[in-house]
Amino acid sequence: MSVGGWFSLNQKKIKDSSADYWVFILVSHDKKTKPVHLVIKPQDLLYKLEKTHGKSNHYNFYAWVKYPNLVLDGRGLSKNDKQSLLAGDFDLKHRDYSESLEQWSSLDELQRNII
Repeated sequence: MSVGGWFSLNQKKIKDSSADYWVFILVSHDKKTKPVHLVIKPQDLLYKLEKTHGKSNHYNFYAWVKYPNLVLDGRGLSKNDKQSLLAGDFDLKHRDYSESLEQWSSLDELQRNII
């Protein structure tokens, strides 16, 4: 893992959020790698969390950046899952957050719509 983060998220706060996007800042443990950002709509985040972990009032979200363009939720992965991930044959399904990596264009479009 090059960078990552652990976030404790409340289902109601995600669901009731008035924000158009949430931004998560992921950092390296050794502070040698530049931070990266996940930019995601709260409803998309909740959908992925529910599909991955089931419905809950609380979620622990472990955002991992494994390769330059692979971001996933590592919470709850078994040892076998992690080995499959390293071998490149693990199906990420709803754990895949790669499309949200550095998606500042989403905010640019939002700004254009406001102005």
